[in-house]
Amino acid sequence: MFSYDNSKVVSAVKNTYKLVNFNKVQYPAKPLVTTKVNNPPNILIIAMDAWRFDCFNAVDSPNLWNFAQSGKVFSSHFAAANYTFPSLFGLFYSIPSTYMATFFQEKQTPVFLKQLQQMNYQINFFNGFGKTENEQYTKKIFTNIDDLYIESKDTSNAMHDSKLTNDMLAWHANCNKSQPWFAFVFYDALHGPNFPDDYSTVAIQSDTFSSYKKFAKHVGKDAFITSYKTSVHYLDSLAAKILNKLQESNDLANTIVIITADHGNEFNDNQQGEWGYGSNFTNCQIKVPFAIILPEEYKNKLTLATDSLTSHYDIVPTLMKNFLGVNNPITDYSVGNDLLNNDITKDWMLAGAMGGYSLSAAIVRKDYALKFMPSQYNLIDNFNQLIFNQDINTAYIKQALEYMSRFMIK
Repeated sequence: MFSYDNSKVVSAVKNTYKLVNFNKVQYPAKPLVTTKVNNPPNILIIAMDAWRFDCFNAVDSPNLWNFAQSGKVFSSHFAAANYTFPSLFGLFYSIPSTYMATFFQEKQTPVFLKQLQQMNYQINFFNGFGKTENEQYTKKIFTNIDDLYIESKDTSNAMHDSKLTNDMLAWHANCNKSQPWFAFVFYDALHGPNFPDDYSTVAIQSDTFSSYKKFAKHVGKDAFITSYKTSVHYLDSLAAKILNKLQESNDLANTIVIITADHGNEFNDNQQGEWGYGSNFTNCQIKVPFAIILPEEYKNKLTLATDSLTSHYDIVPTLMKNFLGVNNPITDYSVGNDLLNNDITKDWMLAGAMGGYSLSAAIVRKDYALKFMPSQYNLIDNFNQLIFNQDINTAYIKQALEYMSRFMIK
């Protein structure tokens, strides 16, 4: 791709790589100062891997969509990266994935999970990954968490997701009712797409093709999209089982529910032969569903406009500040915002790239993205086309540099 020859911005990008070239971290930047919380809420995050933002609606995901209407649905929410593991890193650590290699090397637990442990939360992560991915990545994020849900995936994604749903419900039934709990339920059947044989007589599922692109080429775009949406609908039905059981047990009244995805999924939207994710920062790959449903006593505090730009980085500070008794400034442990603070908004966020161990990143807005690359950058629109003759807001660059170095020991 062509790139700009703008000396100020190129210099800033070069400095980015100098700033983050440290191998020690200080996270949080200052020790947490906390206040005891009476009757802390349970926290449930339901996510689908590779879930497009435009497939969160009353037709494709009716149960989650209808449930979300009791809270707030944000229409311009961006994932922390265009690939699973750097995005989950950004969600749980609330900082860019450019820190990921160093954090995993030093076995840094997210301060969010540490705070949950301090408050005696019962914690688990129910996910559709196979055993190898669990051990490589899940255990790195959930380091020092005992009895984590880890098992091999020896069935289809759809069957595994059904089993993890039942396993989550069994775990919840056995939780100590005198203690709060946190659960992350992460479905994987969209990586097919996959659903039970008797779920649809129209859509075609696939466990045999190695990529979305090959499957789409085999069945055609329309058939692929039908299969994908059928898988979304199936996972929505599994999530409904969890929500219904929480309602029956009266746990839902004191539970914060967050609905989202790790990244989006392109259907060759940009007419560049791209299917799936991890290849660009356009909306179809980086913009994801997001809804937050709070207990009744807090709902009137969530007044932020639904079209505000929000990101995965905002989840942890919202929970830490308002529900977990953390008094520190958010900047001590996050680059995100408190969603219950209507006065603080952003018009951009910093997204990581596929793999996360490189220093690739992008400044993402609703209308364009600035991709960082060694010694150069590319400004692209929402169709992944280069934008020429447009000045860059260098304040974004300066703030991005600060995000990428804030928790490094210089």
